[in-house]
Amino acid sequence: MVSATLLKLRGHPNVWKLCVGDFTHHADQLRQHSPFQLEQVAIAPRTKPEPEAAAWDAIQRLTVPCHNGWFRATSSAALAVFHAVLPEDADDAGGDMPPPDVPDVAMSMPVPAVSATTQAVDAEEVDPLLWEHVEPCATHHASKASDIRATLITKLGKPRATELLSLTRATVAKNTQGQNNRVLRANGTLLKLKR
Repeated sequence: MVSATLLKLRGHPNVWKLCVGDFTHHADQLRQHSPFQLEQVAIAPRTKPEPEAAAWDAIQRLTVPCHNGWFRATSSAALAVFHAVLPEDADDAGGDMPPPDVPDVAMSMPVPAVSATTQAVDAEEVDPLLWEHVEPCATHHASKASDIRATLITKLGKPRATELLSLTRATVAKNTQGQNNRVLRANGTLLKLKR
């Protein structure tokens, strides 16, 4: 079993790549070419057997494949591709987030045009009132969905909280301890409560 790293093209949130194997080897190749900056979104220390086949199948089903293994997708679809290569006991293996100061790398790929359909999926209409209580965040900082719900009910009442939460999507993300939590997503980003 090998490691896997999910990369996102900075400035183009719908362009991703899943690197299976030693990421430093991939990073060295990417640094030799164009100036587009990448962010490491998720890291798994080990994968299921034949992760390339699982990744390719997920990319074909859930995304728009591009050049050299890159693909266009919403955040949730990209994370689904990442989870497709995780072993069955993923809670023990853990897909993990990189440390906060991970160095950027450059990639060598012409930037594909992002389709209007992909943009529409990540540009859901969200009530501005929601943003008064939550903010976008990295995967490992996302607040539990139950905590967001309880806070909104306390501050706004159950009917208004239910209305605001209907504009979000539930998903699963790992926290800093590697535990899976049910979290919420809106406008293509995970949410955390404002302090």
